[in-house]
Amino acid sequence: MKQLISITKILTVSSVLILFSCGDAEKSENAIKTASQTVSKISDEDKFSQKMALIDSNQQLQVINGLAFGNHENGISIEAIGYLNTNNQEVKIEEIYSDSKTGNSERTYFYIEGGKKFATRQIIYDNTRKPTMFTERISFYDQNQKVIYTKEREAEYEEYLSQASFKPTALFDCKIERAMRALNEEAEFETTFQGFIETKTVDYIIVGSNTKDGYTSSLAVVLPNALTAELKSNQLKYVGKLLQVQFQKTMEGNVTYQALIDIRLVESE
Repeated sequence: MKQLISITKILTVSSVLILFSCGDAEKSENAIKTASQTVSKISDEDKFSQKMALIDSNQQLQVINGLAFGNHENGISIEAIGYLNTNNQEVKIEEIYSDSKTGNSERTYFYIEGGKKFATRQIIYDNTRKPTMFTERISFYDQNQKVIYTKEREAEYEEYLSQASFKPTALFDCKIERAMRALNEEAEFETTFQGFIETKTVDYIIVGSNTKDGYTSSLAVVLPNALTAELKSNQLKYVGKLLQVQFQKTMEGNVTYQALIDIRLVESE
């Protein structure tokens, strides 16, 4: 079984900043309805819910923030957050997704036990519906991570979701792979050097994938060093070179940004 998160890599970037879920533009990968099959009830529903609640209420979980990525072409932004227990085992992954073109957004929580997801919970805002609507969708999975039960409830406002009743709906398998790639900075979320954006107050280094459909992320260079100076003065030379970054989520006033803490050039093998 492939481990859900590369713990070693994530821990090296555990202090992070940000510029999740089964978004419309990527639903074909991240969210799959299973042949419109609906299961009306399962005997272990309370057991699943209690396990989810125990994870949500655990105040000792270590939070591992991933970089916030965006794609200006499709208007989609994605951010993933990992939660580890005191044994450094992942117990929950959160994925935040938004689509600036439609105004839709989603927040998905993957609940994990023994390296496998056993439940997912999504809060979905659909701006294209009239009236706009919030949906809470929960799915449970067996030991092979096959979806066995899905239920939903809807409300016009998110704060009213808790007052609505869940109803069984078509089985819905929410895939975890994209969140894993974002946390591990792999594939479309790879952190290669893409250039700088200069402002009057601070420079921002842009990292991202070299692929056509890749995502990018920006980090504020608050503490310039020899490498950031070299990258800035010879940008064309280093474009596409793989970087390893450490960052910290920082807030000034109402603005949140990703502050670069450390940066290394990853030498090709």
